[in-house]
Amino acid sequence: MALFVSTYENKVDKKGRVSVPAAFRKALEGESFDGIYCFESLSKPCIQGGGQSYIEMLQSAIEQVFDPLTDDQDDFATTLLSGSTPLALDGDGRVTLTRDLIETGGFGDTVVFVGMGDSFEIWEPKAFAEHRAAARKRAADKRALLLRPRAASGGDA
Repeated sequence: MALFVSTYENKVDKKGRVSVPAAFRKALEGESFDGIYCFESLSKPCIQGGGQSYIEMLQSAIEQVFDPLTDDQDDFATTLLSGSTPLALDGDGRVTLTRDLIETGGFGDTVVFVGMGDSFEIWEPKAFAEHRAAARKRAADKRALLLRPRAASGGDA
């Protein structure tokens, strides 16, 4: 699975084309689809995205967690799978954002690509700056959650 890290701000042209960061394109190498999948975030005012393997992981999770033909399975499949938009990369490493993605994300002439590990997010820059500041505060308040027990050093004395 691809690994998306760092933050990149890129221009969106009048046709809705935006360059996918080179590091993200590199992370996508070897995926069976030469592009990205994007969908509306369930919890934040942004667009979430990933490569083919990310969408396949979501599909597998939906199948494993929910019984077939249940309302919960249907809700997640409808929201995440049928709500995903495949965006093929052009020869210049750009994708064309659909009108729905642009409106949902509240995008103007600039977007921010935000690496989230196995996925990424696309934000309107001001909204991301506000989200980032709040997330940093919450993370600082909970930094002890990242501490791991250390292996005992040396022998028993």
